[in-house]
Amino acid sequence: MHRGLIFDRLVAGEDTQASAFLQDPPTHPATLAARKGRAWRHLGWGDHRIVPCLVWTTLIMAELRPDSAPAENRSFVHREGEHFVLNGRRIYVAGTNSYYQMIHRRTGHAGADEILDEMQARSMTVLRIWAFQDLVEQSGCLQCAPNRQLGPSERPIDFIDTATLIALDQTLAAADARGIRVVLTLVNNWDDYGGMNRYSVWRFGSRHHDGFYTDPIIRGWFKDYITLLVNRVNTVNGRTYRDDPTIFSWQLANEARSGWASSKALNTWIGEMSAHIKSIDPNHMVSTGIEGYYNMGHVGRNTDIWMCVCGQDFIDNHLHWSIDYATCHIWPQNWGWDPIGQTTRAMDRVRQFLQQRIDDAHNVLGKPLMLEEFGIPRDNHGRGIGGGPTTVRERFFRDLYYAFCEQSASNGGPLAGTALWMILDDATASWDDDNGVFLPQDLTLDFIIATHARRLAIMAGTAWGEGRSC
Repeated sequence: MHRGLIFDRLVAGEDTQASAFLQDPPTHPATLAARKGRAWRHLGWGDHRIVPCLVWTTLIMAELRPDSAPAENRSFVHREGEHFVLNGRRIYVAGTNSYYQMIHRRTGHAGADEILDEMQARSMTVLRIWAFQDLVEQSGCLQCAPNRQLGPSERPIDFIDTATLIALDQTLAAADARGIRVVLTLVNNWDDYGGMNRYSVWRFGSRHHDGFYTDPIIRGWFKDYITLLVNRVNTVNGRTYRDDPTIFSWQLANEARSGWASSKALNTWIGEMSAHIKSIDPNHMVSTGIEGYYNMGHVGRNTDIWMCVCGQDFIDNHLHWSIDYATCHIWPQNWGWDPIGQTTRAMDRVRQFLQQRIDDAHNVLGKPLMLEEFGIPRDNHGRGIGGGPTTVRERFFRDLYYAFCEQSASNGGPLAGTALWMILDDATASWDDDNGVFLPQDLTLDFIIATHARRLAIMAGTAWGEGRSC
């Protein structure tokens, strides 16, 4: 029986030849993981409660596995109205964050390819990563300028580490080989891996965060860095980044914020930098990477009053002609909504937050919306492989984030993609920040993630065996 028929009839509740199918299953992530020697004791194989979920996971993973390797990415994704379009048809994307891909390839850390393999097996098609590392005191730096004020003739790109650029080349080539597209985020609002404050140290000798937006020298340095990447020729496949469809979009920053008084400067910076990218790379989309708060001009749209003093404005920041789609991030635990202790209340807040941005993407912006960061702790706030149950997380993923996206897509609405935070490989289990997803160990969550990705692929007509086009 064709794998698609098995899945469709299982979903419909019909009898299938599942038992016969399972006697000769294709290689799926559980099998691959076992071959790599994972510690399966975390799964509790002796527990009969695991078996039904494992069967379902096996079936959907088999359904998602391509019969042959995907073709390379050959066409650019672009925006038409409030939709992502590829080769003349609307697409919807599911993916994950894996910010450390470039850094791990540079430092020889195991596991970067494992994340891509897990994504491919589940029809996940977009990966969001950091295309920066500005801390010379940490391994894998890209702009390795010293932690001091630079001299009059010095620029950050004068201190580029070529080996780290090659690691970025390798990341793009590895994603391309699996039919995955990549969001390249260019700087961090936060101090992790350098961020905007590191630019201000290079310029002033001290931290002055909002100077990143206002100082002409810093703005010029950032444009230099953007131009370097746009014009780079990949050492693995010979593609110029500007001409590589593997890049889903250039993203200006991760969660750019400012003081309330600098909100206009932040918005001006978004317009200036996005227009600069468009002037040297007309092929790719550009995104902001903001969480999606509203400033004082639209303060009533926020769920929490503190959101209006972060410098962002979901509407103003995304109205620029040079911004192709809107972004939002949702962090119930970080925002004090207590998703584990007050689950119903937190879910209501998420609904309000997300629906407002969907409405504005449709009614005001006329652009697609990408929910590109979301996470929920485990029920016991545990970390790592086997760190604890994920029943609350499953509810948020299935009933809110994924359900909203699928509903919007089915109605022709603007919410066109999701990227969870985040799938971790075995080697990075210690990096878990309370939101780590481990596949296939988190069995029920694995099924929810894979089902969502499959549904979006079917809506877009890009599922394996259904006219997938790259």
